[in-house]
Amino acid sequence: MALNPFFLQGSPGEQRLIQDLVNEQLKMYGEDVLYLPRKIIGENTVIRENTAAKFDDSFRIEAYLMNYEGFAGASAELLTKFGVRNTDELTLVISKERYDDFVQPIIDQFPAGERKKAKMDTGFALIIDDCQGDLNPHGKKGGAALRLCTRHRHEVSPGDPALFIISNQKWNGMATVLRANATGVILFGNIKSKKELDVIREDLADSIGGGQKFDEMFARAAAIPYAFLYIRLDSTPPEVYLNFQERLF
Repeated sequence: MALNPFFLQGSPGEQRLIQDLVNEQLKMYGEDVLYLPRKIIGENTVIRENTAAKFDDSFRIEAYLMNYEGFAGASAELLTKFGVRNTDELTLVISKERYDDFVQPIIDQFPAGERKKAKMDTGFALIIDDCQGDLNPHGKKGGAALRLCTRHRHEVSPGDPALFIISNQKWNGMATVLRANATGVILFGNIKSKKELDVIREDLADSIGGGQKFDEMFARAAAIPYAFLYIRLDSTPPEVYLNFQERLF
């Protein structure tokens, strides 16, 4: 079937029409919510931890309730070693244009210092330990972690940190997409399984001098208690360090 001749398939006018329709749908079928920009009034400048914050402004804006399955009632409250953790969540969709036109101009009127503090902090750290078989690309929780590691990391604002630390006993126990996107690998010298070493060598050795060079460097780490190799994959060419100190390649 031929394309509709009355549409130009992506012209500025059509894009404007679609945006207006989205805004209208949100106003018709959405809910009124209050957006509260966070202002940081105390910050640890070393690790960029927010020690105190305040919410003294609010902006009413329409939002569409996309998903509320994250609300699990009392079962969502967990007692952890850091205290009580509430995991209730829901997903709302707002119009970026409405935010840019209505909320952002008001935030831009804040004093220079407050404006900097009101900036959304997009930095984060994700640490997952002993994840053998848990990061399933098709699972609800595992798939979300993989998408954060591989795609949403690009949404971090310049200057904000993004840290992923994923620990596992088996190299092949981690999803292929994680191994392909890794910017660094830490291998502890206490790996005893020859089969496991063969799998790691097959994946990494070609980029760091070949199989013989890999075996020599790993033997250095294995000879020192608690030592490890750090393979920096985001440099060209990749670099290998012993305990972050001595460069081996």
